[in-house]
Order: sequence, then structure tokens, then C-alpha cells
Amino acid sequence: MSTVLGHRPAVLRFPGSSPSRAADGHVAGGVWVIWSIFKRRGQAKAGGADAVLLSGRYLLGAVIGDGAAARVHAATDVRSGAAVAVKLTPLPVGLSLAQRADWLARMQREVNVARRVAHPGIVALFDAGMDDQHAWLAMEQVRGLDLSRYTQRNRQLPEPLVLDIGARIAQALAHAHRNGVVHRDLKPANVLLDLAGGVVKLADFGVARETEHDITRTGVTLGTPAYMAPELLSGAAATAASDAYALGVVLFELLTGTRPHQAETLGELLRAMASRPAASLAQARPDLPASVATVVDQLLRADPAQRPGDLAAWATEAASLAAVMVRVLSRPSPIPVSPLPAG
Repeated sequence: MSTVLGHRPAVLRFPGSSPSRAADGHVAGGVWVIWSIFKRRGQAKAGGADAVLLSGRYLLGAVIGDGAAARVHAATDVRSGAAVAVKLTPLPVGLSLAQRADWLARMQREVNVARRVAHPGIVALFDAGMDDQHAWLAMEQVRGLDLSRYTQRNRQLPEPLVLDIGARIAQALAHAHRNGVVHRDLKPANVLLDLAGGVVKLADFGVARETEHDITRTGVTLGTPAYMAPELLSGAAATAASDAYALGVVLFELLTGTRPHQAETLGELLRAMASRPAASLAQARPDLPASVATVVDQLLRADPAQRPGDLAAWATEAASLAAVMVRVLSRPSPIPVSPLPAG
């Protein structure tokens, strides 16, 4: 792997990372909200310890992500021997057969969407199923932390690293857009960082929209409000431009510690988003180079037609800025910025 600053092997280093921190387990799938606890069943013995053999194929190990909507286990695919992650979502009590069939169909379509947008910067999904108590997804296992948890531990990230992360997210989104898929729920918790390997991956296409199919239930408002583009509040369809806006909010938050619209309640937030433009990064961080503020602020334009139309081109610009900042910043940066993967 060559760096943008030269042609030597490099690893994307995160400030304050350590072998113990790099070993923290975390995987994909949007599992960071909590509403129930998975009760293990169907015990099987493996290596002298209790383990669950799921669907006769996935041998579950340690819990590596725990949330209210699901729990994620490290697992082994016993057919191939591959290390995977399995996301287990407890099913509500009393689902009808039709509701179960609808739930399973949406999960299977999520797997199909993930296959359709397969990319080094997008977490892969392999399989889906359910039994009488829970639904499950088998997916690529990503070791590290999601972006929201990382920033909680490390406060503010160096600006070149923020731009590099943004470039990688933008390239993954651009690939999805070229394949007719809009993410619709981009936020820090859905960006996974492999601290040891310098990998950035976009997770949780569970509320994504395909060009031909809507894989979510009619009438359900989707996305996390703080990262939603203003046009979505008036009922406009999600587009590549609304994904671009969400990326702008993520980067603004990483660079300032706040979001471009501030409010005490959800109602106030929605009114603010509908009635006034997003705050300018140029004003919030006047110490930043104008080029950095501009590249982020263009993502946050109120008019979707004025946002970058090609996130792949935006990614190239952001990565170039990151490389320049590494060279010229007065304080040394510990971050060799790696080149964007092809595609």
C-alpha cells in the first residue's frame, strides 16, 4: 500500500491508539441502539466452552457489539472456516406469519443491496435468516470502533484525518449511488474504523433505498434527524444529494465538536433545519484553511442542486487537501494518509 505522500507502506494511525484499543471488537450492521437482550438458546459445545450454532452454520463466539436493537457476536462459518460477525435482533412477541415474512424479506433484500454495492469501503453482508425468537444477519467482521465511539474517547481528530475519512466515505457512497442505492442513514455510528489497519468502512444499508424497490415500510420516516438533509423534512425523496448533506454534517461535527444546527429538543431541531441554512464551517473554524472550509461547506448547501453532484470527484479533492495539510501543517501529524482504493 502506497501513501499519497510517497510510495512506501503505511498504516493510518489514530492518535492515542494502542494494541489493547486496536483489539476492541466492533462490527457492522447498525447495532448501536438498545431495546432488548438476546437470550441464547440451542447450546452447542465448542472448544470446551458453550457456544451457539446458528442455523447449523454459524458458531457464535464472544459478544463484540451490544445495543438495544441487536447484539453482535464474533462467529465462525463452519462450512468455510471464515471469521464473520452475526447480528442478532430479537423479534417482537406475537408477530403474525405475514409480519415475519415481511421482516425476513426486508432482511434478505438488505443482503441483496449489500451484494449489489460490494466495495472495499462498504461492510459486506453474507446471509440472513430467522427462527422463532430472533432474526440474524451474517456479515463481514470489522475490528475497531465506530466513529462516534472513537470520537468520544479521543475528542477531536486531526484535520487531515477527518478529510481522509470523509474522502473514503464519499467514495463508498459514490459507488453505491452509481449502483442505484442511496444510504439514507449516514452518521458517525455507521462509519467503522479498523484502528490497526487504517480501514474505513460504511455500514448499515438497512434503510437504504434502491432505485427499483423501497426496502423499508411505507410511511416510516427514516434516517437520524440531526444528519438529515432539509429537503427530506418536507417529504422529498432521498437522493445522492441528501447523502452528501449527511456527510457534511458528519465532517462538520468532527471538525467543530458541534452540529451545524443546534437545538435543545427534536422539535426545535427540525424547525431550525427547515427555516435556516446550516452553520458555515468557515465561521465556526476561522483557523482552518479556506479550502478545507469550502470543501465541507459545499456539502451543506440548502439547495441539493448546489451540492457536489459527484462524490467521487469530491473524494479526490478532499484526499488531496488531506495530503497537502500533512505536508504543510506546522505541528507534525502522526497520520500517513493512505490512497483511496480503486472503484
